[in-house]
Amino acid sequence: MSQDVVTETHAQIEQSTQTKLLTQFKTQPNITNLIDGCLSQSKVIEDELALLRTARNVDEATGDALEKLGAWVGQDRNGQADDLYRVFIKGRIRINLSRGTAPDIYAVGRALFELDNGLRIQDRPPAAFDFHITEAPPTELTERIGLVAKAKAAGVAMTAVWDTTAHTSMFIVGAVADFPDTDNDTGIGNVAGSIGGEIAGALKL
Repeated sequence: MSQDVVTETHAQIEQSTQTKLLTQFKTQPNITNLIDGCLSQSKVIEDELALLRTARNVDEATGDALEKLGAWVGQDRNGQADDLYRVFIKGRIRINLSRGTAPDIYAVGRALFELDNGLRIQDRPPAAFDFHITEAPPTELTERIGLVAKAKAAGVAMTAVWDTTAHTSMFIVGAVADFPDTDNDTGIGNVAGSIGGEIAGALKL
């Protein structure tokens, strides 16, 4: 036997609860404050479910419809094409759900950098961490990093660290793994010899 599923919004639940109160309790601030406190979690859950529903629609929306979704979660288009704008909207959705934990920051990073792996968080006590990106995206790197930083807890410092190129052309100081001390392409040699490769990047937020 099938059963009807009744769904109510937070506002509807609050109104229904207030209506069912006995008359002598409706004007008692302690009672109404207690109800507000008990129902506050339902508002949090409602908001999170709405954001997740929006995330499902992002992949299908285009143009103005996509901009409306972006505006609803607080992410401007900034002249981005639909494909890139979708990435930033998905990142913003994760930010809105973030409580500043490491799993939350990983989730934001995976959404913004479109990586299942290649991200690493290294704690820096007492209140800082490094966010390592092993595969930097080709466009809008600092904007993506800036959004990741919005997922962290207030008062916690974040330093993003990334490689600008493959390790075969990375600037190397001294012997690291299989890299020689003097290499005409990547290392430090004599003045007349090597000039080094490209250096990695770091951004503190």
